Amino acid sequence: MRIRDRSATVQLSKVRMKEEMRARLERDAEARGTTLNAALVDRLDKSFAYEDVFGTRDVSDITMLMAAVFSLAGRHAAETDGHPEWGPAQWRRDPHCYEQAALAVAEALWRQHPDSAGRWGLFRYWLSRLYGRVGAFYKKTPGDDVPPIEASMIDLVGITVQAEG
Repeated sequence: MRIRDRSATVQLSKVRMKEEMRARLERDAEARGTTLNAALVDRLDKSFAYEDVFGTRDVSDITMLMAAVFSLAGRHAAETDGHPEWGPAQWRRDPHCYEQAALAVAEALWRQHPDSAGRWGLFRYWLSRLYGRVGAFYKKTPGDDVPPIEASMIDLVGITVQAEG
């Protein structure tokens, strides 16, 4: 194989794909206001960036779970709030919808935790750590104007509190 200059721009020929894929790429390019070539290269770049971050070409189950839960919970919150027409661009700017989506992701992540089954105390501990991290982000400590975490705050996550037994 011939060694090429890494900064060179090269032309590939005979790229084959289904017409449906070509049309989809063309619509994407038009929506971005760019060329079909630029849209295709951008999508390829993003797929490699994803692989660099997550270490795989395949979307991992947990990544898909987080994305799906965030999207569905945000959309559900918008519908519940009387905005069924809102898409992601709208509900992501709404504080309540965004918070509902983030809380749903936290719950879904906990349900995937290896020690999650029947371990309410561990969940409370995990949430208190999360609460501490968020407090640290805002440079707050319990006793400031932020009250310490209580069971009623944990209930906001949407999990029914059950006694351990």
